[in-house]
Amino acid sequence: MPEDGRGILLVEDDPALALGLSDSLRFEGYRVVHTAKGQKAIELAATEGVDCVILDLMLPDINGYQVCETIRRSDPILP
Repeated sequence: MPEDGRGILLVEDDPALALGLSDSLRFEGYRVVHTAKGQKAIELAATEGVDCVILDLMLPDINGYQVCETIRRSDPILP
């Protein structure tokens, strides 16, 4: 279990799946930041200091590939 509360950005538009993943990750000690929108994910990746991104590819506003490309331009080492 991570003792330093490492942050994970969860980008998932299915509420049931997002809830299950969030609960499981929090149970394991992670700090979870969730959004269902790609554009918001880009903002959160820049401001929340997360260590990892779990990214759905089929999002309602922009697709996950575009989100990944945009995040990688500003933080090329974020997994």
